[in-house]
Amino acid sequence: STDRSMQLNQAAVEQLVGQEQARQAQTLFLSKLTEIAFEKCITKPDTSLSSSENECIAAVMHKYVDAQKLVIGRYQRQQAAQQPLN
Repeated sequence: STDRSMQLNQAAVEQLVGQEQARQAQTLFLSKLTEIAFEKCITKPDTSLSSSENECIAAVMHKYVDAQKLVIGRYQRQQAAQQPLN
């Protein structure tokens, strides 16, 4: 029963670590996306964004989200192809 408790605690810790890693990856992705969008789209910083700056930022976001989906999809297909068939 002590072993079972330790296994449950370890599983809970592993789940928390995984959640934290996912949160950090998301934060890093959003930070990088913000940096890219700012460099590409903001020509003269002001108190508000122009319509063309808004459109540019939206286009950059869509491009990188689409690229991320493509990469994740390819990775998942590769992983599935490498798993032995039962």
